[in-house]
Amino acid sequence: MTTATAALPIRSSRPTRATAGTVGADALRALPSTLLRETTDALGPQVALREFVDPLRTAFVLPPSDALAVIVVTRGHYVLQTGPARARAHALMSPGASSVTRPGREIHAAWRTSAPVDLRSLHLHVSRALLDRTAEELGSPSTEGPDWLRRGDPFVSTVLRQLAADVRAAAPRLHLDTLVQALLHHLIAQDRPDPRATPPLGARALAEVVDLMQAHAEDPLTLERLAEVAHLSPQHFLRRFAAATGSTPVRYLTRIRMERAAELLLDDALAVQDVALRCGYADHSAFSAAFRRFWGRSPSEHRRGAGS
Repeated sequence: MTTATAALPIRSSRPTRATAGTVGADALRALPSTLLRETTDALGPQVALREFVDPLRTAFVLPPSDALAVIVVTRGHYVLQTGPARARAHALMSPGASSVTRPGREIHAAWRTSAPVDLRSLHLHVSRALLDRTAEELGSPSTEGPDWLRRGDPFVSTVLRQLAADVRAAAPRLHLDTLVQALLHHLIAQDRPDPRATPPLGARALAEVVDLMQAHAEDPLTLERLAEVAHLSPQHFLRRFAAATGSTPVRYLTRIRMERAAELLLDDALAVQDVALRCGYADHSAFSAAFRRFWGRSPSEHRRGAGS
């Protein structure tokens, strides 16, 4: 089976909102993204699959929904923030990353990016009734449902992309149901606590670390300094930061610097060398190489593209 991302069958020529009355549509009214494609009938009344183009920067609140939401990023990179302002959790989102929200939870979210490409995501919504029935069949009737901000789970990403491809190919309903059930079984199994798992960095400590990175992105930050903010040893901090964000501190800081660089380059009055210094790079060549690795084009090309 191919695992390439495929477009879903289009219900209308220019859809903008989820179809009223379909699973998950209640909460999606407040989502600031543009609905590209939607399929509901092919998956039955308790499952809906949608593809969205997401804005480059936004902040919003989604009301509680009576459905499990599984989201997989298919295009773009950005830092996702969720929760109240004083205790926000942060995660580095990129193609293949998934986010899962259990039924009944309100979502406060925000993100921003200077990416030269649009952001896209696949959203699968499953009714609470189907989730509960599947959990009971697996011997986990008391589960509230899986819930995580960000994981790089290849199984979740592959199944959701495959489901989109197979819907487009008009695969038999039995095949589509099997994919949905396989995904639910996997998510419910992941929801069971693992006593060996490293606990993620707490929301308050994570917010303080990210604030430090953003305030001192031009400085040579060290692992010891970041760990000190979190009141942990460097080794323990590394594990808990990764558990919370799905990224290493170095990758996370690099993203902050590259996002800042992309914005600063929009100001023609700033020389590229000045932008490099403001983003923590004393060496122009090192900055240019890092920028190209991250964005796929040089700082000068980015500046010319923004002005065209």
